[in-house]
Amino acid sequence: MNDNFKDIYLTLKEAAKVLAEHNIHTDISQLHRAASPDTFGVKRLLFFQEPATGYYLISKRALLEHYADLQRDAKHKVQHWIEEEMI
Repeated sequence: MNDNFKDIYLTLKEAAKVLAEHNIHTDISQLHRAASPDTFGVKRLLFFQEPATGYYLISKRALLEHYADLQRDAKHKVQHWIEEEMI
């Protein structure tokens, strides 16, 4: 296996702790809802269910990248809104 591909997989509880370290405070029930498919089968976060234990797991890298993407999108929307207001 390629050493560059190593990643850490987090449970819901561990994911909440990692997000709290980055000042994003969620509880396990919120993460559980984001990990569970909605009525259309879409998940809000890229959790997967580990077959042996049934625990929801997510890559630490994917979790943090997702929140970084959301933050970047929010900044772009604010910048776009400011530009529209100045016209």
